[in-house]
Amino acid sequence: MLQRSLDGLFQSLLHVTLNACPELIPVVLGDTWDRVTSLPWQNHLEFHVRNDDVRKAFRRLIELRNSYDKRCFCFLIDGLDEYEETRREDYKEMVKLLHSWTRSAPDDVKICVSSRDYNVFLNHFSPEKRLRLQDLTRRDMQQYVEDKLEEITDEHKRSDLVGAIVDRADGIFLWVALVVNALRERMEDVNDFAILKQELNTLPDELNSLFEYLLNSIARHTRKKVHQLSAMIDRLLEYDTGLPLLAVSFLDDYDNDLEFATRPTFQFSGLDEAAQKARLDMARKRLNGY
Repeated sequence: MLQRSLDGLFQSLLHVTLNACPELIPVVLGDTWDRVTSLPWQNHLEFHVRNDDVRKAFRRLIELRNSYDKRCFCFLIDGLDEYEETRREDYKEMVKLLHSWTRSAPDDVKICVSSRDYNVFLNHFSPEKRLRLQDLTRRDMQQYVEDKLEEITDEHKRSDLVGAIVDRADGIFLWVALVVNALRERMEDVNDFAILKQELNTLPDELNSLFEYLLNSIARHTRKKVHQLSAMIDRLLEYDTGLPLLAVSFLDDYDNDLEFATRPTFQFSGLDEAAQKARLDMARKRLNGY
């Protein structure tokens, strides 16, 4: 799981807020703003604000009563469970912090947060103000998986697999899409329901782990081709150009002989229309596979 710091949260919220309300900068940043404005302009690029100063500035912003005469704030914070716990601040401290913001200005500060169903969040956030995303998206997920796995003709087995996928998704549509795609590719090799179910059970629940699993499942030869193509396209973008499909068809020839295109007797110089079409079709199929 990707870990984020609470200091990073303060920085992001403060930056977004002051970017929208720049007139609050001198008031909220206080001494920090005075120090910055007293420096020669060349030094501004090297000026760093300490994490403690960022936190004090954000607390000053929240507690600034006269700022709510013309404005109010709504903060959307995604993935509370992805923030890193420390010895000084765990999830309970984070919850207390969020509650303190709304208590400071109950009518003018609103916060919408998302998280997995960790008990610490379930215990401290009001059930009346909660909703479970997976409950709202479950029917859409079921329909999506049903459509993608329609090749499984046994209705009972298909329903069993669809239910297992949706249950494990925990409301994350991207996980569903990646898993279904992996199973559909597996169905090209086998048509055994037990093997598909076993394949599903081996896929990780976490998105980052799933990405790693899927990348590692790609054959080494294919991974090499993907890296080559990605590097070529990335370099060509610097020159505002693309990679022609016909050029892709010569990738294997290049691997076998690095100088094949510069030799006096270039065997592909006289390709007729049919031969070009055959190479284009082959390259397109390989790209789809990659």
